[in-house]
Amino acid sequence: MNDDTDEPRTAHLLTALGARADEVPYSLDGHTVTAPLAPLALMRLIGADARPGQVTALATGIAERETLPRLRGDLAAQWGLEPGLVRIPDGRDGQEVRVIVERITEAVPEGARLVLDVTHGFRHFPFVAYAAALYLRSMKRVELRAAYYGMLEGRGDGAAPLIDLQPLLELPDWFHAVQVFTETGRPGVIAERIRRWVAELRARARAAGNDKALHQQASGVAKLADRLADASFTHECGLPIEHGRSLRDVREQLAEGPDAVVAERLPLAGRLYAALDEAAAPTSLGWDLPGKGQWKASVSLDDAELQRQADLIDGYLARGQLPLAFGLMREWTVSWAILHHGDPRRWLERDHRHRHEQLLGALAAYQEKAGSEAALDEDQAMLARFWMRLSHQIRNVLHHHGMRPDAFHAGIDAIEKVREDWRRLRTGNRIALGFGGVDGRLLVAAQGRKAGVLYSAIAAAKPDACLVLCSSETAASVEPATREAGFRGGVSVLEIGDVHQGFDELKRLREEASRDLLGASTVVASLTGGTTMMGIAVQELVRDAQRLGREAARFALIDRRGPDEQERRPYVAAEAHWLDPIPGAAGS
Repeated sequence: MNDDTDEPRTAHLLTALGARADEVPYSLDGHTVTAPLAPLALMRLIGADARPGQVTALATGIAERETLPRLRGDLAAQWGLEPGLVRIPDGRDGQEVRVIVERITEAVPEGARLVLDVTHGFRHFPFVAYAAALYLRSMKRVELRAAYYGMLEGRGDGAAPLIDLQPLLELPDWFHAVQVFTETGRPGVIAERIRRWVAELRARARAAGNDKALHQQASGVAKLADRLADASFTHECGLPIEHGRSLRDVREQLAEGPDAVVAERLPLAGRLYAALDEAAAPTSLGWDLPGKGQWKASVSLDDAELQRQADLIDGYLARGQLPLAFGLMREWTVSWAILHHGDPRRWLERDHRHRHEQLLGALAAYQEKAGSEAALDEDQAMLARFWMRLSHQIRNVLHHHGMRPDAFHAGIDAIEKVREDWRRLRTGNRIALGFGGVDGRLLVAAQGRKAGVLYSAIAAAKPDACLVLCSSETAASVEPATREAGFRGGVSVLEIGDVHQGFDELKRLREEASRDLLGASTVVASLTGGTTMMGIAVQELVRDAQRLGREAARFALIDRRGPDEQERRPYVAAEAHWLDPIPGAAGS
């Protein structure tokens, strides 16, 4: 319950009565009173602002006859209260104990602020009350303000101290919260428990005239709660780097140890702090991070970082948090590709990540297109299938929440296969992303009626191989142009039947060109020459090259000479204007 927002409510004192009422001195917070019953001493020792306004007595038959009348008389005389009565058996067997627990839980209203007194009654009553209190807190939202036990034994001639056992009642909740963190990675439950303390401390501070020391204690405890809450947020959002930083901040706070407020309120605080730190350590970033600014730039991509993120993914998988697991798994695979095949220093740059996504996509597209004929080794084939299933069959479905015609149930089998391949990938050997690409730079160009266009394209591109689109009429000009350019590499010619409206030929052209595109390491394309239809075909082949992971660049040719001069002297190099960075050029 939040002291800042709840309506004021009267506390409810639940007490057990024994068979005797003896005048005994009781002490609490340095004050002592003498009373025949512990609940009467509590009513006098608790401050007026916190004194219960309701009292309920649990009484066996003997207690109802012997001590209840004294309780009733004193409550009525001193505070004008009439106690409620809950009759209970002696608890001599398991059935009677169950009855006592049920009657206690029935007697306390939902949402009550409860003060519990377990001084009197049979010796096993505190254990019974303990079980009932746990139920009331978890199932009826009861706020346990205190649980007092008067130590009548061994006091000699001194007063019986009234000890608040509430921290012991709270301890299972803390154990549970730590267990939730350990098993689910979610520290939010712990943050919420700490924030209840903060609310209580601030309420006490306000009641004490805005006591500065109490406010400072509240702020100190709140700092840990805030860091735990931040770690919970980043965990649920699937932000692996931010989550690692949040956990590092949590561990930094835990390393200071429990402060006086926590140590006083929480038994075994040191051990609980150690358990929290142990739970946070596996997916926490290291200590050497800047405190402010662009701190993510200092996080290195290496095997340890991939292992840390893989552990986080495995946690999501184990808990069935599939959208988070597969979304992060896709990003992990891109980072894996960058570590082994790219520049790890640029692993968070969008363009560098996109480049490696393309490489993975090209591998998957090639595997899907070529099937068993694909020139991939076993590991490459596994990686290709893994990426296709992960990116297209699973991740997109989950992250778009199934907004597509096909039912997701068809993808359950794909999930199991991805999980199998994931285990291989995260623990396996390095896998080559490259395939084909042994023929160097490929020029893709269209040859129209102007014989010198291909010549100029070869002069600009300096290719190792050529793929020329032409008509049946212009095919004869290909060989003279390559000869005049001094080109000695391989030339593939694709003839287009209708160079003006042959759009239905695009599929055939792309299939026939795929072998040349796969054989290239880079592709350069001339957008000059031929008809509009031929230019569109060149653009389509550029896109296919990019899908296959080939670096591609386009250029246009400008010949400033007049038509007659171009016709008379066709083999004069035109000016080349590159529309994309030139592959292999410095700074490209």
